[in-house]
Amino acid sequence: AGIDPKTRGEALTVADFERLAAVDGEASAQGPPAEDPSQ
Repeated sequence: AGIDPKTRGEALTVADFERLAAVDGEASAQGPPAEDPSQ
């Protein structure tokens, strides 16, 4: 509601995925945060 599809992740571009990968990539590569081994 009032949010761009791009922001919602419905039409992500390569640049968007790369930007997300820079942040989420490190955590996702080792599994979901819920299964964080450090805890």
